Amino acid sequence: MPAGASGQNVKVGIVDSGFFQHPYYAANQFAYVPTPTASAPNPTNDANGHGTAISFNVFAVAPKATVLGFQHTPQPQDAIEEAADAGVDILSCSWGWDHEQSFPLVELSIRDVVREGKIVLFATGNGHRIQITHQVKHNGLPIRTYIQAHP
Repeated sequence: MPAGASGQNVKVGIVDSGFFQHPYYAANQFAYVPTPTASAPNPTNDANGHGTAISFNVFAVAPKATVLGFQHTPQPQDAIEEAADAGVDILSCSWGWDHEQSFPLVELSIRDVVREGKIVLFATGNGHRIQITHQVKHNGLPIRTYIQAHP
């Protein structure tokens, strides 16, 4: 982390499985905010613990950031849009699918968030072997990466 960088005044939205009120976050006074929405009114319910755990990645590099947790639903574009409406600066999504698919509404939501000047991050793999097959660039920066997943 660059000297003086702490994440102060940075809002990071995470779309994931849920965000249990873990005592470690409270004990360390991290700004950890499970965020209820119309489509996911109980974000503290994290059945598999993935969203709760993935939140620590932010605090490990930016301990003064605010993490707003948005629970993933069958319509993930809802959480993406709700995070953008909440004013996040960065949106992190650590989820995907086992095989190549197209989700036009999710893609439109991501494009809208990027047009607003926000950073959108997606993890790849999550236990699957992957291969990057094609990358689209805009002004020299990757904006879409096509992934092949191999079980």
